[in-house]
Amino acid sequence: MIVKVITSPLQTVKCRGFLFDFDGLKCVRSSQKAVYNKLGCDSIQAVGHVLECHDCLNIKGAAMKKLLPIFAMCCVCSAHAQAIKTTPVTLNFNAIAKTEKGTFVPVNCQDSYLFGSENSKAALADLRFYVSNVQVLTKNGKKLPVKLTDNDFQQHDVGLIDLENGTGYCATRGDEQTNQVLSGVVQGKYRPSELVGVSFEIAVPNAKNHSLFSSSEAPLNLQAMSWAWLSGRKFMKVELDVFDKVHNLADDSRVSLYNVHFGRTGCTGDVATGEIECAKNNRIEVSLTDKHWQQKNITLDLNALFIKNNIRQNQNAAIGCMSAETDKDCAGVFTMAGLSGEPQRIFYLTDR
Repeated sequence: MIVKVITSPLQTVKCRGFLFDFDGLKCVRSSQKAVYNKLGCDSIQAVGHVLECHDCLNIKGAAMKKLLPIFAMCCVCSAHAQAIKTTPVTLNFNAIAKTEKGTFVPVNCQDSYLFGSENSKAALADLRFYVSNVQVLTKNGKKLPVKLTDNDFQQHDVGLIDLENGTGYCATRGDEQTNQVLSGVVQGKYRPSELVGVSFEIAVPNAKNHSLFSSSEAPLNLQAMSWAWLSGRKFMKVELDVFDKVHNLADDSRVSLYNVHFGRTGCTGDVATGEIECAKNNRIEVSLTDKHWQQKNITLDLNALFIKNNIRQNQNAAIGCMSAETDKDCAGVFTMAGLSGEPQRIFYLTDR
């Protein structure tokens, strides 16, 4: 017999004197097993927003009536509920750049490529971005929310794509960890032919964006992806090591790195209370359709991102673009990333 407890996310529940939290995926306090054992359950399994007590005693009649007030704050109990059906979803990412021969190849940290309006020679120094609000598109027009599987690179509502490996030109800025894949499930069973595309944002959910990296769980615990604006995150971080240096016109200096960091700007409020308002959200919205999309790569085209920028010249403010509206070097990358009102032109599907 299975008793299912259908929970609401982010609630603290008191059951027979024990306190434990539901985060929409699992009980996160160790005391929850003792609670279920008192009800005669031998094991617990979390599936979506449902907690299943397996191999329970024959709970019925008076015993079932006792269950209802115990979980009245957060659940409905059903002795005969069927297991929730899900469909697995996988997103594979890569990035490409232009070689000196004019071909487009997957980037790495060892080689140099041509970037920008002047085809300037540079190498990748760092490339990471957060992905959230993932939805699968069906052929009848539905958008199915994807619940990502918890691991070192993803929580249920946000994941990190890391395309540098801390070697070569990335040795100073990057680290050895890499990740090109996000995986999760959608509720319900679907045939591949019914799923015709995917949409997502290059962003971190607002509720999680403005938190201290030092007290956050992976993948939001990276200092390299945080910045000073009310403890927010860099949604996307692309850094290039420019061979002929970057001429900063503001002070006539020359530096090696040309940076593009996308994130929320103009933020005010209180991080402690979570009441944050930002003038610009700077979330890249991506929607891609193809009946074979799960067999393809979601490709970030770095040539397209930088095509309107001369990466050997910085016009004003910070080197490159740090998402400030007054930064002249943001105009080009904003346009290509879809942050100026136009559709984005830097992500598309390619064959593996």
